[in-house]
Amino acid sequence: MTPLLLVLECVAALDGSFRILGVQGGSGADFTSILAGSGGRAAARTRLRPLVRHLGEIAQGRRVILLRGDARSAPTRPADFFSVAQRFRAFCPMLDWVPDQQAAALRDSPPRASNVDDWISLLEPVASRMKVRLGGCTGIGVDESAPGAALLLSGYRERGRQRGASVVMPADEVGAVLLLGPVESVPRGSESLEQIQWLNPPLLDELLDNRWLVTSLVDGAPSGSLLAPWIPVGMGLRTADEVRRFSLEVAPSNSGAVAALTPSHRSVGTRSRVLDRTAVLALAARQPERRLLAEELASVLSPRLVHTYEEVTGYRGSQLDALLRTPDGRVTDQGDGTFQFSAPYPFIENTVGVLRQYVDTRPVRCRRTGRNHRATIQAAVLGDQVLSCWYDFKPQEFEDSSTRDVRVTPTMEPTPSETLGELQDALGPFVKELSSQFFARVQSRGDLRRLRDRWIMEQTA
Repeated sequence: MTPLLLVLECVAALDGSFRILGVQGGSGADFTSILAGSGGRAAARTRLRPLVRHLGEIAQGRRVILLRGDARSAPTRPADFFSVAQRFRAFCPMLDWVPDQQAAALRDSPPRASNVDDWISLLEPVASRMKVRLGGCTGIGVDESAPGAALLLSGYRERGRQRGASVVMPADEVGAVLLLGPVESVPRGSESLEQIQWLNPPLLDELLDNRWLVTSLVDGAPSGSLLAPWIPVGMGLRTADEVRRFSLEVAPSNSGAVAALTPSHRSVGTRSRVLDRTAVLALAARQPERRLLAEELASVLSPRLVHTYEEVTGYRGSQLDALLRTPDGRVTDQGDGTFQFSAPYPFIENTVGVLRQYVDTRPVRCRRTGRNHRATIQAAVLGDQVLSCWYDFKPQEFEDSSTRDVRVTPTMEPTPSETLGELQDALGPFVKELSSQFFARVQSRGDLRRLRDRWIMEQTA
């Protein structure tokens, strides 16, 4: 079985066990985090040798491409999206993060440019000693005009700090692709791309972008108990009474927090909102008295939404590019020099939240502040081997035992060496179960869609 590259977000609970809060694919392997978790470039290269060795083995002497696409843009929400939400307002579609995204778009600076240069500079010395031919690009596609199967690589370079260029490369010269960016950067339906060895398979990263589906793969397995308990909220997937019962079954943490609310899909947002019991009960009061019926599901599973001519012309380049990649999109000529674009929209993923139990953690002393804070542990895993792990101190969850709400800049620090060994033992069975279930149950995009639809159907009345 091909090993997978995963980044697991964990916490060390007060009882000494580890709980898993989230799982990402290669897109979670951030360059800055890897350096911070390893303690510098030299240590990072040592930790990443197994990754380079594995890439060389599956490439079999051909070139290995590091694909690091641009940062994912926020999903476009046409007026038709809110029309559907209004029709189903009785089931409480979760739209709380829409104002947050709009405010962030005005406040935050543009995303940092693709850091394929950083990865090439880090891995090239290791690859050259192992005689692995390495290259990097910011985009990949299929050149239909070239004779035979050829790949079009955008921003291609073979050394760090080298100016990227668009090149056409025969497909048989590429042995493996390491996907380090959003899965949207991979074109769909190309036989030339499907024949290449991917780490990870794009279908895996697409599955992991949906926070529901990891649970559906490991449900029933002993290692599945490592996942923190959670329930879906919004669109009638849980009733008001069920949310209230969930809040009462969870003991409040030392800080009074009971749960964390997160969007279901990573494209919608990655930040969690920490809730105390009063906030959870207020959330429960907004939920319906009955679940969504199975016969009502078809209208909200993937409705075809219309983007007007005025909306499309106002989209930014990255949003327009993501829109045009949507499968089964249609353009309708209005006859007056304008058009409408329509496509299926993942409405459920955008309107259902994940309400997860807030896990009280052992305090960690931060070198930067000299105080004890709450921190998550990020672990980069290849197969069942932990490559690197680091503390991630989040400013919205910083909390000192004597001073509450200490606000600092986000920081990352390497974990002690003994923590890496503990994680190796704790996470190994979970990663093995997740990998075996993925390869057994998801062979195509149709399998992935059926897995998603079956899980949603099980949540309806």
